[in-house]
Amino acid sequence: MLSDCHTQTDPSKTTDCEITSLAIDPKNSNVLWIGQRGGDSTAQAVMRSTDGGQTWQSMKNTYNVFTAISLSPVNSNIVWALSQEGLGGQFVYRTADGGATWNAVKVDNTLNPADHTILADPFNASAAWESGGGEGLKRSVDGNGSWQPLSYEFYALGSIAQVLYGAAQWSIGGQSFV
Repeated sequence: MLSDCHTQTDPSKTTDCEITSLAIDPKNSNVLWIGQRGGDSTAQAVMRSTDGGQTWQSMKNTYNVFTAISLSPVNSNIVWALSQEGLGGQFVYRTADGGATWNAVKVDNTLNPADHTILADPFNASAAWESGGGEGLKRSVDGNGSWQPLSYEFYALGSIAQVLYGAAQWSIGGQSFV
């Protein structure tokens, strides 16, 4: 059973949930998507608002923490959501029908959800990048069917025009650098 966290029409008015990620539809700024983390006994959710955040609908409920979310600039019905599934590692959920159905693929065995990010490809609705943890940058070009490792880990991803940017973190002699 879901807590009041995901039955409220305004997720900001709950005390047992936190918003962990936010994405705004690039074609319609009234459409917002959030990833949530519930309390110890509450389910997490991906929620959508079509009225600028006045009301919310739960689109995906699990007992996982949704840490990142990205909408396809090519097709607003395509949403990528990154989830930490307890000790099971990281999974990417993808919907191509605005949240009615989702498919999931395990992408990482790392147990650190805070350092992961996902970015929908700005030109290819079937492609995205995922990074974080200890397993590096990965790319899917087949609509979340599989993920191929590409390089070192990045903790933030972004794109401008046809260029992918990433912020990396590494340690030298016990000192961290970004």
